[in-house]
Amino acid sequence: MAANRHVDKIVYTAVAFAVILTVIMMNAEAFGITSNIRDPGYKKILFDDSRVHTIDLVVNDKEAFFADAEKHEYVSCSAVIDGDAANNIGLRVKGKTELGNVGEESRERLNLRLEFDHYQLGETWHGLDKLDLNNLIQDATCMKEYLTYSLMRDFGVPSPLASYAKVTLNGEELGLYLAVEGVEDSFISRNYGGGHAMLYKPENTESTEDARVIEAVKLKYTDDDPENYEALFVNAGTEPEPGDRKRLISLLKTLNKYEDLDQILDTEEVIRYFVVHNFTVSDDSYTGNTVGNYILLERDGRLAMLPWDYNTAYGSASGMEEKAAVNAPIDAPAPEGRMDDRPMVGWIFSDETYKDQYHELFEDFIEQYAESDRIREMISETEELIAPYVSADPAKFMSEEAFRAGVRALKLFVELRTQSVSGQLAGSIPSTFSGQIEDPESLVDASMLDLSALDSVHNTVPPEGTESSATDSGS
Repeated sequence: MAANRHVDKIVYTAVAFAVILTVIMMNAEAFGITSNIRDPGYKKILFDDSRVHTIDLVVNDKEAFFADAEKHEYVSCSAVIDGDAANNIGLRVKGKTELGNVGEESRERLNLRLEFDHYQLGETWHGLDKLDLNNLIQDATCMKEYLTYSLMRDFGVPSPLASYAKVTLNGEELGLYLAVEGVEDSFISRNYGGGHAMLYKPENTESTEDARVIEAVKLKYTDDDPENYEALFVNAGTEPEPGDRKRLISLLKTLNKYEDLDQILDTEEVIRYFVVHNFTVSDDSYTGNTVGNYILLERDGRLAMLPWDYNTAYGSASGMEEKAAVNAPIDAPAPEGRMDDRPMVGWIFSDETYKDQYHELFEDFIEQYAESDRIREMISETEELIAPYVSADPAKFMSEEAFRAGVRALKLFVELRTQSVSGQLAGSIPSTFSGQIEDPESLVDASMLDLSALDSVHNTVPPEGTESSATDSGS
């Protein structure tokens, strides 16, 4: 009997301890405890952005791998990342546009994707399940995407980690790449602590005339038929179950009515996203004509936007005119100011309370990052870090002179954009599309800016002894 009583005490004590431990872990941040999930090893190792990393890849047949690039099929590879080896990783070429842009002389300088759990379920590299290696094409500065992710993250928007890496394949240098944390399970765990979440990366609408596809990627509600939203589901991070599809459609229905927004959106997080997004003027995005390059997060019945693919930001999307880019209206970022056509941002301007919050956060952003010269400092620091690697890159898309001209143009764009946004917030410059049409004389002059300097595909280097139109007064 005495033995049984001791056993009972032990069981009760163990149960009580488990309950207390559960309560503590559920409220870890309140107790000052930092979860290892939120601070994984890969964050400290690969995404230490104070240095350029090394990633050495090995595949069995390199020639066959590149010959079959268009198939986007995974092959097994091994990798040594900053001296740390990993084997049996899935490797494939990613992206479609870049395949046509790199040219024969840089045929092997393609975007790559590493999937550490492709062949071994649950396998990670220090907690990381997926890694993208972006080749920096369409970016003479080599930093538009890196800079945007950094700004988003610093301003409170969950964003992919990014750092620079010198990449080799079977011992041959591929050049300088931007290593970007994949937005999948590891990303969700790091930013949200895990749990059920769905990630939707809609198909780009540039090459389709299907009205259902176009309306779906704009996040517009049409009806309850899941087939009409297939463009949202086709590239989901994980295959959505019928319940996931039904729930997303219901959320879009509520969103399009601009009702119960605090219940279906992380409103401040979304506003912060659009503050940075609208400052960077990324036309190849949700607010542009192509309506692509964004990730929609649904977690616990609430929606948020995640940043993705900013290599044509800062007004450098093909066809943008300098004055229009610099003065892009912050209160009407949709094409021709049609905010009803982009409900995921249009809701901000449907209510004065949300609009005021947007303006207050935009003022904070301008003060903290633009007027303080923080963005300019970030650009200069990044330029200093990567310039030697750009110069020595055996397969670079532009000359070192073009890189320097691009950096100067980027600084100038930020300076002019800051002037325009500050004027729009103060009311001296119209903040809507229609207002700017009516008062073009109030807009910031951008005649000294050449946006083509930001794009390595269309970049031209001025003859020796002449000055680029993309220069500004600083270095």
